[in-house]
Amino acid sequence: MNPENLSLADIVERSEHLLRLSPADATIVSWIETSPNQAIESSRTRRAEATASRVVVIRVREGRRTGLARGEASDVGELQAILRQALVVARAASISPEWEWPRGAEEPVPPAAIAELHDAEVAELFPPAALQRLQGLCDRQSTLRCYWSERNLAVAASGRPTRAASATEISLEARTGRRPGSGFAAASSRSLRGLAIEKLVARAQALQATEITEEVPAPAAPGVLAPEAAVALLELAAREVFSGRRFVAGQGPLADPADRRTLSPLVRLIDEPGEALALGFPFDYDGLPKRRRELVRDGELAGPVLDLELAARCGRISTGHGVAGEDAIPGHPQWLAGEEGEDDLLRRSPGGIRIGSIENLRCLPGPGLPFRGVARSVRRIGADGKLAAALPPLIWTGRLLDLLAAVDGAGRDRTLWIPGAHRSPAVAPALRLAGVGELQPSREGRG
Repeated sequence: MNPENLSLADIVERSEHLLRLSPADATIVSWIETSPNQAIESSRTRRAEATASRVVVIRVREGRRTGLARGEASDVGELQAILRQALVVARAASISPEWEWPRGAEEPVPPAAIAELHDAEVAELFPPAALQRLQGLCDRQSTLRCYWSERNLAVAASGRPTRAASATEISLEARTGRRPGSGFAAASSRSLRGLAIEKLVARAQALQATEITEEVPAPAAPGVLAPEAAVALLELAAREVFSGRRFVAGQGPLADPADRRTLSPLVRLIDEPGEALALGFPFDYDGLPKRRRELVRDGELAGPVLDLELAARCGRISTGHGVAGEDAIPGHPQWLAGEEGEDDLLRRSPGGIRIGSIENLRCLPGPGLPFRGVARSVRRIGADGKLAAALPPLIWTGRLLDLLAAVDGAGRDRTLWIPGAHRSPAVAPALRLAGVGELQPSREGRG
């Protein structure tokens, strides 16, 4: 059964009350309530649904040890049970370094920054109303998926100011036309007005193909990633390359110099939480203010991102990327814009392909971060740089670091999108790859 969400004021009150009850040397209560919704319209599916979720994470420092426990309770008695569980975990844990709060940890968050996070139209959007709007834009060959949420987050920490904010997010994925020649477009926004639903659907329609080919390109063929495909790639790289947990465990290219590659100088990545309209958020789940952080510059990787606990373990200072768990990740990655339009990238890629979207993208164990995903909305690029025949879905495999080394072009225009559930928003332009790598026909065939 989904919990009934509380107001932000109630969350703050209960979090601070729990903090006062804690006997630990230091306590952090991170309370996250989310109301996710979705509406899907297609010839096969018509669905509208609303759910609610709650996660309360309690972390304590007791006798130079850290304990963590989580639950979904909102009742004071049940919350105290979670606190007791965290204390039990701490008493059984090994001694670890104390948390070190970085400078500026008590800086107030400007009220204007908090206000920009929330859009009343999104918060009040009911799934049946969203579905009705999609029905007016969808034909028999299209699938439109809209998903949105309102999130209340409060962080109460010992000796620190309580942080609290409400935020909204809304996304649309439009796949139009007959498959496998369908066009695809997607974007996310804080506000309903900023999403520009009709323009997104029109963009997907403009990318539809009328011809189909089964010929799979050679690995050395050039490739152009649509901004949506580049967003999926960036979001994966942000999680896998810069994970604080992986770094502390001695895994990945940041911890193992032998696993590094020289990346393309066009791989210019930052984590930018300061742009509210790009789904930025002003504080992390430790309650620390977030700041811009450079991730890749001139082809070189910067250090990992860290929360209080991970930073203490490796003798560093938190970078403000805590997610109330056992990891820290860049939550607002951006690929900086290049100097070419997407049409310019296509003109430089005759005989190659354009990949419109990547689904089920994930990394596998191994050096160089092996990856696997399904490339969809794939189009041949003609001799004149124009999009030509479409290909069925293709299984795409390779190494993520090799792919980042193969980038030799970046577009001027960028797309903001949350590429699926349990993912972070990311901003990326279209990208050109000198060689697209290994592609094989998918079992999906023409689906």
